[in-house]
Parts: sequence; structure tokens; C-alpha cells
Amino acid sequence: RVVNFVDFLLQKGAKKKLPGKTYSAPPPKWVGKRQSRQMLQFGAYTHANRVQMTPVMDMPPQLRKVSDRLIEFGILEASEEADSCCVNVYEAGHWLPPHVDNIAFVRPFVTVSLCSKQSAVFGENIIGNNGTWEGPVRVQM
Repeated sequence: RVVNFVDFLLQKGAKKKLPGKTYSAPPPKWVGKRQSRQMLQFGAYTHANRVQMTPVMDMPPQLRKVSDRLIEFGILEASEEADSCCVNVYEAGHWLPPHVDNIAFVRPFVTVSLCSKQSAVFGENIIGNNGTWEGPVRVQM
């Protein structure tokens, strides 16, 4: 149900039928490098790793349920309930380069892969290129 809901919102966003900057299409310069994704932002808008005062939709009940399940299963504490969410939708073969999220963002961060098995690489010395990265810690999602 969550995936169908996200697909519905992506279609609305591509037609400019979502408020503010809830939906972002991938910049053309990133598509050619395969560093692209469609993005939905709820509760807060970020650009270039900084929160900006730009209107977006509140976090919808369908995504709040995901947060509730993470609490129910003991992955998050009740005090860590999500109030914002960024949904990134990647095409096959597209990727995100190594980066450090802004320290102003409240921790913990939670990453959930809904449609495929993916891995995330963590560490200070990540090496590689074009979507193939190696580092001290690799976590399968």
C-alpha cells in the first residue's frame, strides 16, 4: 500500500499537483550521470543538505504508519517518532554519492528500502565512483 501511495503522489507531483516543493524531479545534469531520483518531501524541505522554509505537505498517515511500525518493532523509541520524511525513488542503476547529512538534522536517521535489496556504505574513508562504493561498514537493507 505504501508503494502504491508513493507512486500516486509521484504522478501528482510530476503534474505539479502537490503543494509547494513536496515533489522534485531529478535535475537533467544528474540524470546523465545516473545520480538522479524523484523525491517527495514531507514535513520539511531540504535543498543542498540544508532545511529551507519552503512549503511541503505534512507527513501523510500512510507514512506515519511506517514510523509507528518501527516503534512497534523496537527499532525506534516512542520519543523518536518521525515528523518528517524524504522519499527517494531511484531508477535501476541510479545511485547517491557519498555525503554527510547536515548536523542540524535531528537523529536518528532511518533508511528503509521498500522495493529492492540495497546496501548502504558508511565510514569516513569511502572510496569508489559511479555508484560503486567501498567503506568500513556496509549494511544490507
